[in-house]
Amino acid sequence: MAIVDQTGRPVRPTLSDEDIVQAFNQIVQRIQFQHNQITFTGLTIEYIFKVLEEKLNVKIDNAEVQAYMQKRVEEVKAEAENIASEMEETFTNTEINLDDE
Repeated sequence: MAIVDQTGRPVRPTLSDEDIVQAFNQIVQRIQFQHNQITFTGLTIEYIFKVLEEKLNVKIDNAEVQAYMQKRVEEVKAEAENIASEMEETFTNTEINLDDE
């Protein structure tokens, strides 16, 4: 799919240095936002564990948590691989014209 001007002629977009810097700044802002979300989630989980241990006298075993995490990571990887395989099969069996014509 080509980008076209008002007359329908193909146009190759050009980016100025300012456009590139702006794009990189937006990417950095998104990365910082994601980092802040991850940090907030981690601190929230830490607080929940602390409350469980203090108020409900629940002890959380790190070894059990690690084992659970490893098991879940493998399950998620397997599921992602299945989805990727299904998507690859779908796109392989579909005729898509990516030419600029």
